[in-house]
Amino acid sequence: MEAGLLLDRIGLTGRAHLVVDTPDGDQALLVEISIDEMLQRWNDARAAIADTKRWRVVCSSMFPSGYGVSWADQFRERDLFSR
Repeated sequence: MEAGLLLDRIGLTGRAHLVVDTPDGDQALLVEISIDEMLQRWNDARAAIADTKRWRVVCSSMFPSGYGVSWADQFRERDLFSR
């Protein structure tokens, strides 16, 4: 499912997002959300699994906003799939 459609399905239309490649050759969709909405958005994504075929994961950025590192760059530069 295309990123815009996924965002629409879970109520995040127009949100800042990234599509990143996963080690297994698939892709993951990262969406910027606030700390206050983490649980609600996680539940929204969980309710949409049958449509999106995506498991939901919530993680926080390392730097607070205004720290000089953009949201997207924080996640672009990290190995999100390292165990």
